[in-house]
Amino acid sequence: MVGLEEKVGDIARVYPNPANEFVVIETNGNESDILEIYNGTGELCDKLTIKSNRTVINTAHLNRGIYFFRIVSNKHAITGKFLINR
Repeated sequence: MVGLEEKVGDIARVYPNPANEFVVIETNGNESDILEIYNGTGELCDKLTIKSNRTVINTAHLNRGIYFFRIVSNKHAITGKFLINR
């Protein structure tokens, strides 16, 4: 499968998608935004503070499947998805 890029408006993009060992989320937001990652059943898998406009997430603790992310700030909340395919 060819890797695709998930672009969420002009605010964020996610790659590689599908991911294997890591996923990169790039944002135009603030460095204090909160990133939440949910599995396909809606269970919160990870929550972290974005410390730069480019966040690399190690996906070793995530099982194969579809994941949804939410980035929350005082100005907006955006959502997107990525796939873990090992």
